[in-house]
Amino acid sequence: MKRDKVLLVFPRTRPHDLDPQVPNALLALAPGIREHGFEPVIIDTRTQPDWQETLAREAHRAVYVGISSMSGPQLRFALEAAGVARQASPECPIVWGGMHATLFPEQTVRHPLVDIVVRGNADDTAGELAACIDQGGELHKLPGISFQEPDGSIVATPERPLYDMSKVREPAWDLIDPTRYTVVGVETARGCPHRCGFCYNQGVNQRRWRHKPEDMVMREIATLVKRWGVDKISMVDDNFFSDPKRAGRIARRLIDEDIRVRWSSTCRAPYLAHWDDAYIELLKRSGVFVLFSGIESGSPRVLDYIQKDCSVSDIELAALKAKRHSLRLTTTFILGFPGETYEEWLQTLDIVDRLKVLYPNIMLENIFAYTPYPGNDLYRDAVAMGFCPPSTLEAWAGGWVEAQLPWLDARQQTVLENLAYIQRFVFWGEELHHRFVGPRKWREPVYRLLRADALLRWRRRTFTAAPEFAALKRLAERVSREAGDYVPGSVKPPHSAGAR
Repeated sequence: MKRDKVLLVFPRTRPHDLDPQVPNALLALAPGIREHGFEPVIIDTRTQPDWQETLAREAHRAVYVGISSMSGPQLRFALEAAGVARQASPECPIVWGGMHATLFPEQTVRHPLVDIVVRGNADDTAGELAACIDQGGELHKLPGISFQEPDGSIVATPERPLYDMSKVREPAWDLIDPTRYTVVGVETARGCPHRCGFCYNQGVNQRRWRHKPEDMVMREIATLVKRWGVDKISMVDDNFFSDPKRAGRIARRLIDEDIRVRWSSTCRAPYLAHWDDAYIELLKRSGVFVLFSGIESGSPRVLDYIQKDCSVSDIELAALKAKRHSLRLTTTFILGFPGETYEEWLQTLDIVDRLKVLYPNIMLENIFAYTPYPGNDLYRDAVAMGFCPPSTLEAWAGGWVEAQLPWLDARQQTVLENLAYIQRFVFWGEELHHRFVGPRKWREPVYRLLRADALLRWRRRTFTAAPEFAALKRLAERVSREAGDYVPGSVKPPHSAGAR
């Protein structure tokens, strides 16, 4: 049987993917695969209940099976998918790509369920690799990959230059049904020019922002709206507003071309704080309905340390600007940076309260624990302060992100763990009530008790001795291991609608 397909597998990112986002990266790979004469097949384990049967059946026709990888729980499901492929067709190469494989190529390729790692953007590599394998070519000559020799040595071929987005191919939207996804993302650019010390962009995209042609972006959006009836999209760029004039032109074209769609995007607080009123009204008339802003901290020292290039004044002005224009603004914060004190944590919690006073409708999406990712300034600081990254894919798939930071004392670790649940009951409101209680009326008194408890703890800043939320955490972990109902902490926040 001729092997004429390339299987592109998107593993689940958590046990219960209730709000799956379109696998934009796989849609971008498919055109290059087609150019080399192979049929790309997307297997999305979040939206295809029979994905195991499909993968096992199609593996016999595959030149290779490509698997996406992101640090954290997705690796667990990536390994599961790789195991299905290996058992179904042992001779079919298993190729890993995505952020985790790019950041840890040598560690990844040493795993027995990984044969080749594709580093960085694979728009060209995916098709070239299929042709190389099919024709028995030399992997050594293909840039941007890593693989293991029979003697155990690791070969890393030269890096590819950053992908030129002016030459990008149109995504293969015909390979999926966009209506099956909660979040329909449109990628208009890659990279970000800013220098945030914790962000993967420092290393992976080298702080270089590259954009698609505007005509291509408009064709994509028009196709989604007119062919598929999509009425809401998310601009999933690392930083859609890197060029505000370009973003404004896209907004203007949505209006002029009568493309009626609601859209969301990430947006830095300093951008929003300093935009003029006419620009914001243009965005609103074009359909923008929510902006997501990673504020990170309320401590001036920490904002400076993480190179956020954002002041507390910028943050407050952004909230006021959103209020003036009745623009929905969703925010996130991070605690646990290297060297950050508990008093600075409290400054962050205080600014959350100030923002709610300035703009009561502002949404706190989450307070995250800092996670050290390689390739940036803070990662080097984290390692210098004793952080030891996991040494296996299985370990990266576990709970390494949950306050496993050597500079945190026992109290800080407990606070981070409890805050993950307390802040949801304080800020998620009716959406959490709907998900937690739903038709299970017996949960109503439990919900009300936990919410009252969380509100009191938030006001008094008492997050340590919290046995009720420790019990909730254990329940969430059990649900993560078994099929079951939603509990806080087991899925993404209720208003999440795009890349962070």
